[in-house]
Amino acid sequence: MVSLAVIGCGAVFEQLHALAIRRLISGREVELSALVDPDQARASRYTKRFPNAVWFPSLEEAAAKRSLQAVLVASPPGLHRQQVEAALGLGLHVLCEKPLVTTATDAHLLARVAAASGKCLAVGQTRRYFPSLAHAAQKIRAGELGSKLTFTYSEGGIWGWPIASFAPFLRATAGGGVLTDKGVHILDLLLWLFGEMKVVSSADDSLRGGVEGNSQLELEGPGVRGTVQVSWDQGMNNGLWIAGEKGELRVQGDDFLSIDIRSRGGNWTRIPNEVAWPASTALNSPPMMTPRDYQDCVYLEWVSFLRAVRHGEKVPVDASVAAIPIGQIEEAYRQAKPREEKWLTAREQESAAAGHWRNGAAANI
Repeated sequence: MVSLAVIGCGAVFEQLHALAIRRLISGREVELSALVDPDQARASRYTKRFPNAVWFPSLEEAAAKRSLQAVLVASPPGLHRQQVEAALGLGLHVLCEKPLVTTATDAHLLARVAAASGKCLAVGQTRRYFPSLAHAAQKIRAGELGSKLTFTYSEGGIWGWPIASFAPFLRATAGGGVLTDKGVHILDLLLWLFGEMKVVSSADDSLRGGVEGNSQLELEGPGVRGTVQVSWDQGMNNGLWIAGEKGELRVQGDDFLSIDIRSRGGNWTRIPNEVAWPASTALNSPPMMTPRDYQDCVYLEWVSFLRAVRHGEKVPVDASVAAIPIGQIEEAYRQAKPREEKWLTAREQESAAAGHWRNGAAANI
């Protein structure tokens, strides 16, 4: 079994990874040996579920007293670079929650550190295991939609994530708002589907001293152009729509089970998704699994990471790949203009624009 430490015992670990790690422990894939968090009381909440795990205030102390092979970094993004670099320096494989870091420069730095260490550095982009999106990628690469692609990717809802601090709402610790949170997932998927694109325009609603709750980007690449809309405070018609000369495709929200596709001018047809991934670290003929919910996708992400640790397989998103959407987010923040708020009066719009974080706030980048 792979001996594992977790850095950061807050909501990300609780909501995303704890169940997957329990499944891996039951399958004798990992042993959770250390819980690293400056708050002992917070870490101690998990000792009943993970009785072999011991609390440590730092990774260095954990590595000195426990025989570790890998680490999950589940702390706020502003801490990732230091913690990932320290883990690699200790000879540990690393699975880091998204975003890997908040600047492309730091992502490239960690890519070099990982290469020099000979250890795996994987980034948690769980949506790469959504079978609907993998199915969409197959359709695009098979040319079923044709060329000259356009797309819209919308995702919004009321913020409901449990938090232990104000870290998600401070640019210094989170790197940004909804674009860093939800947008990094979407930009990574668009990279997977279409290749690298450039940011053509960007607008958000962040005022000075805070982070954005709404963001809209226009992106363009070879043979493709489209819009990304993300929100922390309003519902949207969530999903991805793609159109080409031959046909259209749509993935609705978190629909794991199917995609909709039609030829130009034809009727929509719903097609089930049967894309599957290895469900264990067995080297020869591992069982395959088509995920049916988000927790299944997190589990498969872990299996992919462990297969990289044990067998040297390539992970879907390493630091070099992660640097691309991080760079797009940086560029979006550089270009950011006040988002148009049509429901406001002209005077209110003028006041909001004057208070926009980019007006006299360039030093925050």
